[in-house]
Amino acid sequence: MFVMVLYHLTQMAVNDQCAVCNLHTGCKMICTICKNWTHSRCCYVTYDNFAMCLPCNHNCFPFSEISNIELLDLFPSTTKITPTTFNEISFSLAEPHVHNDYLTPSEINSANSMFLNKLSYFHFNVRNLAKNKHKIDTFFLMCNVSPDFIAISETKLKSKCCTNIQIPNYNFVHVDSLTNAGGVGLNLNKKLQYTVRQDLELPMDGCESLFTEVKSNDVSGKKCIVGVIYRHPSPNSQAFQLAFTNILEIMHSEKSNYIIGGNINLNYLKYQIDTHIADYVNSILSLGCISLINKPTRFSSTHQPSLLDHIYTNIIDDNTTTGIALYDTSDHLPTFANFNFHPKCAKKYRPKILCLKNVDLPSFLEDLNTALFDLDFHNQNNSDINITCNNFILMFNNILDQHAPLRFASRKETRSFHKPWLAKGLLTSISKKNALYKKNVINKQPINFSQVQILQK
Repeated sequence: MFVMVLYHLTQMAVNDQCAVCNLHTGCKMICTICKNWTHSRCCYVTYDNFAMCLPCNHNCFPFSEISNIELLDLFPSTTKITPTTFNEISFSLAEPHVHNDYLTPSEINSANSMFLNKLSYFHFNVRNLAKNKHKIDTFFLMCNVSPDFIAISETKLKSKCCTNIQIPNYNFVHVDSLTNAGGVGLNLNKKLQYTVRQDLELPMDGCESLFTEVKSNDVSGKKCIVGVIYRHPSPNSQAFQLAFTNILEIMHSEKSNYIIGGNINLNYLKYQIDTHIADYVNSILSLGCISLINKPTRFSSTHQPSLLDHIYTNIIDDNTTTGIALYDTSDHLPTFANFNFHPKCAKKYRPKILCLKNVDLPSFLEDLNTALFDLDFHNQNNSDINITCNNFILMFNNILDQHAPLRFASRKETRSFHKPWLAKGLLTSISKKNALYKKNVINKQPINFSQVQILQK
C-alpha cells in the first residue's frame, strides 16, 4: 500500500536553517512530517501546493533511487533474475493480468469448454484472403469451434474480385484498401443481430477499419461494438493514436462495451524502449482500454519476434480467456479471446441447402447454354478476367436458384454440417505439421522443411 505524504507550502523566516544544505538564505518550505525547513530547490518533489523534502523521501521510499543493477545485487546469487526481467515486469504492469497460452488446433479442440456460453472473437492476419481462406476453414474444422466473430486483416480484396470468400453460416462485411496491401473484413455468425457503424471508421490514410454494433441480452442492456483495424506500417503513430483515442472516447460516451482486434503494426514488446509506443499504450489505458495479448504473435526468419496483433476491450472480468493459436495462416499467428458477454441473437438459425429433388436437368442445361451465349466472353467491354469470372458466377448462381431453390435443412442434415470432411489420415498429417511448427516457434528447434512440405500435400 502506498501512503501519500502531503506537505503544506509556506514561507519561512530568513534566519531559519535549511535541513538539507544548512544555509539560511532563500525561500523555504515546511514539511508536515519532520517539521523541518528546506529550500524549494532542495525538495525531492514539488507539485502545486505540496512538496516532498529529500530526507523524508529517503525514509518513506528507500528504494526510490536504486537502479535495476543495484537491486539485483540485493537478491541471493541462486535467484535467476536478469536485467531483462525488469522490462518484462514493467510491460506486464502496463497490461492486464491475462495469460496467453500458445495452443495448437488440437489443443484448442481439447479445451473446447472455454468457448461454451461465451462470446468468442478470433483474429487472423491472412496476407491474402482469396489465397488463404481455405486455411481458415481447415483451422476451425480441426478446432471444432464456431466463434461469434472472425476478424481478418490484410485481406487484399478488390471490389471487382470478391467471390468465394464466404465462410458458411457467417455474414461477411469488409472494407477494402486503396492500395495493393491491407484491407479488413469481419465474419459475423448468422445468429447475431448487428448493424455496421460507419461513423466509427478511422478517418485517416494508411489505415482500414470496420466496426459493427451488436445488441446484448444482458440485464444492463449494454450494446457491444465489435471491430477490426489494420494499420499500414509507418514510423509515425501519432496520427493513428489521435484518431483511435477519439473513437474510444465516442464509445465511452455511449457507455458501450467493445472488442477491437487487428494488426496495428506497433510492437508492444518495445514498450520500455520506444517512447511513441509507451505514449500510445498509456493514452489508451487512460481511457480504460486494455490489450489482452502480451506475447509475440509474429515470427519471421528475418526479424525478431514481435507483438503486432492486438485485441482491445473494456470488458474485464475473471472469466475472460485469451490465447494464441499455433497455426501457419501466415507469419502472424491467430489470436482469440472469450468474454462473458451474451449478445442478442436472432431466432434460431436454420441453415438452408439446395433442393435437388425436382431438378429438371435438361431444362437447367438449356437455360445455362442460353445464358452463356448471351454472356459472350469474347465481346466483353472489359477484358479484366476478374470481372468476367464474377459475371459468370453470378449468372450461374441465378440459374441454379431458379431450378434448385434453397430449402431449410432437416435436423439430420444440420448435424451432418458439423462433421469435418477431413479424413483421418489428413488430420494426422496436419497434427504432425502443427507439432513441428510449435517446436520451431516456441522451442526454436530446427525443422526438416522437406518433411513439412510432404505433410502439407
